[in-house]
Amino acid sequence: MRWLYSLCICFFFLSAGVDEANARSIYFDKYSAEDGMTSNWVHRIEQDSCGHIWATTDFGISRFDGKFFKKFVRSNYPSMMQDELHEVKSYPDGSFFVGGNAGALLKYNPVKDCFEDYSPVDFQTTYLKQVDGFYLLRDQRKLAFTSGGIYFLDEKKGGFSNDFPAFDAFKDYYILSFYEDRFGRFWIASFNTLIITTPDGTVVKKMDLGRDLES
Repeated sequence: MRWLYSLCICFFFLSAGVDEANARSIYFDKYSAEDGMTSNWVHRIEQDSCGHIWATTDFGISRFDGKFFKKFVRSNYPSMMQDELHEVKSYPDGSFFVGGNAGALLKYNPVKDCFEDYSPVDFQTTYLKQVDGFYLLRDQRKLAFTSGGIYFLDEKKGGFSNDFPAFDAFKDYYILSFYEDRFGRFWIASFNTLIITTPDGTVVKKMDLGRDLES
């Protein structure tokens, strides 16, 4: 279930000198707004390269260091653009991004402790798309998938960009989930539809799940 109403962190303890059936005990610590979170309505959870746990909520972002929560809300961080952010991604190189509705696509700068706008330029010339997730390709390129196609990160330009040859092949897809298989093909999930393409946008297979599953 994607929508979580509270943040639960599991701690596993192995007990010595007991029989195998009771060797493992599972404990849950429950955290909520009473413990310092921005909200109990959690959209996504991610761990960054420093070990912090980040949780995006309907009223800001919470970061847990193992003891305390730090709140990121627009009133304290105007660069957030909005309080409700859905997606969060920590890449192996330490870069950290969040995304949401109405064109929100931001990079967190830990040195300046602020969020930087990394949204594509065409968000302003077409419409403010919804960011539905992030992905790291096998060739280490970073991308964001949205309600209107995919965008690759261009660090030189300081943002995500549609400046790649296959953009037009993907721009009409409302992408809910994305996966790259071992052959380098893109698996794109949309409403009742699963599309498999090559990186240049050539469709290998397209399945209407509503129809194909019934037949």
